[in-house]
Amino acid sequence: PFATIFMWTPTKDGHPMMIQIWGLTSRNTGDRLMLRAIVEHFAGSGHRLCADYKIAPYAERAQLGLYQRVRTDKYPLLEGVASRLLTSRTRENYGLVLQHEVDAVLDASGFAYSDQWRSGRGRRTAALYGHWKHQGKKIVLLPQALGPLKVSENRLYFLGIADAADLVFARDKMSYDHADSLDFDKTKLRQAPDFTNLLEPLPAERDPRRVCIIPNLRMIDKTDRRTGACYPDLMKKCALVVKDLGLRPVVLVHEENDVDFAELIASALPFEIEVAKDLAPLETKAYIGASRFAV
Repeated sequence: PFATIFMWTPTKDGHPMMIQIWGLTSRNTGDRLMLRAIVEHFAGSGHRLCADYKIAPYAERAQLGLYQRVRTDKYPLLEGVASRLLTSRTRENYGLVLQHEVDAVLDASGFAYSDQWRSGRGRRTAALYGHWKHQGKKIVLLPQALGPLKVSENRLYFLGIADAADLVFARDKMSYDHADSLDFDKTKLRQAPDFTNLLEPLPAERDPRRVCIIPNLRMIDKTDRRTGACYPDLMKKCALVVKDLGLRPVVLVHEENDVDFAELIASALPFEIEVAKDLAPLETKAYIGASRFAV
C-alpha cells in the first residue's frame, strides 16, 4: 500500500511531500511497529514525515527523524496565529510543521472504525478529514480492521471518512466486506495485509519450550458480558495446559494497558511464571518469533 503515495505529484514547487502519520499511539506495541515500518519504508525517498506528540514520546520521535506537527485541530484559528509567530525559518530550524504544510496523511489507526468504539472519534475524524480534503491533502487509510458498522452514527461518520479518503485499505476479508457493504466510491477500496512484517526482526535465540500467553484487556471491555467474564479464566487455563505439555508459559505484555491484567493472571496461577514487559517493539516482535508459539 505504501507505493500508492508516490502516485501523486509532489508539492507544486517541486519539493518532496510532507506526509503526516496519523492514528497511532505510544501505548500499543502494534502501533509502534507500524510507525517504524512506515519510517523505514520512506527512508531515503526524499519525502518527509511528521506526527504530533500523541504518536510516541519525544525521544522516540526524534530518533526516528519525525518532524513535529503543531496541533491546532481543535482551534483552527490558532493555525494563523502560529504561522505568524513561528516563521518558516523558525519552523525549519526546530522541525515544526503546521497543518497547512502537510501534503498527505497516512491513517494507520489499526482498529478505530467500528461499533466497538464510541462515535466521538469517528465524528472528529470525519470532520478533520473533510477539512483536510478541502485543503487538497491526499488521505490514505493504511491496512486496518474495519467494522462492523451497524450503528447509524458510526456508519455515517465512516462514510464521511471514506468519502474524504483517496484510498481505503481493509486488512482482511471480513473488514473488506464490512466496508464494501457501505455506500461510497468502491474504486478506492482495496484489501492488503498487515505491513509490520516488512520490518527486519532483531536477532534472537530460539527457545523451543517458551510459549507466549498474551492477554488483551479489550477482550473484556469490548466484548459481551459473558465472553468478558470467561476470558481471564481462559488465559489461566491456557497457561496450565502449556505447563502440562512440558513447555514453559510466559505472560507477555503487548500493550501498556495490559500490565495489571497480565500480572493478575500470573498471580492466579499455582506456579511461578515470568511476566515479560517493558520490551521495545522490535524486541517484542523478536521475542514472539523466537518462541514455540503464542496464544
